[in-house]
Amino acid sequence: RKGEAPLEPNHTNFIFVDNGLERTYGGEIAFRAKLEQAISGGFFSSKVLSNTYSSGPSLSGTSSLRPDNSGLYIN
Repeated sequence: RKGEAPLEPNHTNFIFVDNGLERTYGGEIAFRAKLEQAISGGFFSSKVLSNTYSSGPSLSGTSSLRPDNSGLYIN
């Protein structure tokens, strides 16, 4: 259908971004650029290492999206 894209069947993990609008193109582009920059810059690696010895909740698994100071919403 127009405005829809199938999920890649060879992938096992996905990041879904929802801004509340339906069937609109382009809202994810700025978010994706910031997310890719954060991943390539090591933004997430320090968070994983800091929680390695923590008794708090794990970063793996499902959690709610929370705002972060960088402007990104991370899972």
